[in-house]
Amino acid sequence: MPAWRFEPSEHFAVEGGTATKTHAWEGRTALGLPVLTAGRHVFHFVVEKLVYPDAHVFVGVAEEADSHCAAWGFNPPTGGLYIHKDRGAFGNDTRRKLMKDDLCGRQVGVPIEVRLDMDTKTLAFAVGGQAQVDTGCIMPDSVRPYAHMCNEGDMVTLYEGPAPSSSR
Repeated sequence: MPAWRFEPSEHFAVEGGTATKTHAWEGRTALGLPVLTAGRHVFHFVVEKLVYPDAHVFVGVAEEADSHCAAWGFNPPTGGLYIHKDRGAFGNDTRRKLMKDDLCGRQVGVPIEVRLDMDTKTLAFAVGGQAQVDTGCIMPDSVRPYAHMCNEGDMVTLYEGPAPSSSR
C-alpha cells in the first residue's frame, strides 16, 4: 500500500491515493496519510471528477486531532484559501488568493501542489504550474493531507511529490 494515501472511511470509496465520495452531505472529509510532524513535504492533489463543474472541493492539510479540528484548504472554484475551524464543515473564505484567477468550471485535472514545512510550520500552494503562494498561516504540531468534498461521486487523488507540469 502506498505511504501517501487516503484512509478508508464509511463515506468514501478509497483505493490507495484516490477517494470517491459515496454519501451526499455526510462525512465530507477524506483524511490522508502519512501524519506529518517534522521536515519538509511536497505532495499534490488532482480533482479527478466532479458531479457539478463548479462544485466546491477543498484540498490541503487538516490538524491531526479529533474529528472537529481545523483544516486549511485551497478551493479551486474561488482560487482562494479557506480555513475550516471544523474540518468536516464548510470553511471560511480568507480572501487570500492562491492563484491568479480561479478554476470555476475548469478544476478537473489541474494539479494542486502543497508545500508544507513542519520545521517552520508554514504552508504554501502552487496551482496548475503557477508560482507558489505562501498562505501566511502557522501550522499546528501535527497535520495530515485532506480533501473535503460535498457531492456524492466527487473524486480526488492524492500523490506524493511535486505536481507534474500543467498544460493549462
